[in-house]
Amino acid sequence: MLPMIALCFRAPPLFKVGASAKLNPIKIFLGLDMAPMQLPVQLPAKRKVIFYAVAAIGGIVLLFAAYTWLTLSWSYSSGDRSGFMQKLSKKGWICKSWEGELTLVALPGSMPEKFLFTVRDPDLVPKINASMGKRVTLAYEQHKGVPISCFGETEYFAVGVKEVVQ
Repeated sequence: MLPMIALCFRAPPLFKVGASAKLNPIKIFLGLDMAPMQLPVQLPAKRKVIFYAVAAIGGIVLLFAAYTWLTLSWSYSSGDRSGFMQKLSKKGWICKSWEGELTLVALPGSMPEKFLFTVRDPDLVPKINASMGKRVTLAYEQHKGVPISCFGETEYFAVGVKEVVQ
């Protein structure tokens, strides 16, 4: 490694002065009286650096895509929540996703708790809209660690809905 560094510091200049009779220091400073030297040894090293930089960036993108796929395909937990379907809306600045709200009521007269969820399946959206304001049981999966909010603002993804007959 050290001999390579020493060779880098002793490399010839990139430009040499042209064969003009009078040397004009201003032209030399501005590079007008210079001809490029051929550097056959340094070009492959530059290509290696570019190759390794592109490979590193590609590797990082590939790891990010694999992590995103893993968090979206593997669920941390799954279960059911029962309550009144409060709202369902399509939100987002760039990435639009269906976000919903289920009001959970444990006892009459108690303060209701809101369960926020995301709907990824477009076939489930009309079923949830049809059950708006009714008592339903919502089946969900929890996906922890999803890296960006383009897939949903919450970590709870609805996978099914059933109306509760009273």
